[in-house]
Amino acid sequence: ADDVAAWAECLAELTGAAAVGVRLERLAHAMCPRLHADRVLARVVCTYAGAGTELVARAQVDAAHLGRPGTTDGDVLHPGATLVQARAGDVVLMKGALWPGCAG
Repeated sequence: ADDVAAWAECLAELTGAAAVGVRLERLAHAMCPRLHADRVLARVVCTYAGAGTELVARAQVDAAHLGRPGTTDGDVLHPGATLVQARAGDVVLMKGALWPGCAG
């Protein structure tokens, strides 16, 4: 609980938000099975046990394909793009579509 509260406080300080939503879940499968951009300012993700979240650098994706019906991750990724998988305990800060300069 202290760890979750500390990261929520860091996110609030970074973004200037007066409040930060927190969700703590035990998952048996991937919450988000496809690459996408969240419609938030930013998100902090930490996996405490098991396989961590997968992410890719923005420069390695064709953002025009994100969220389009019928597209696959292969449509979104540039050739040679590398997915990175966070390890248990890693803390990942992901800028969302509402982050300045990340629209679209």
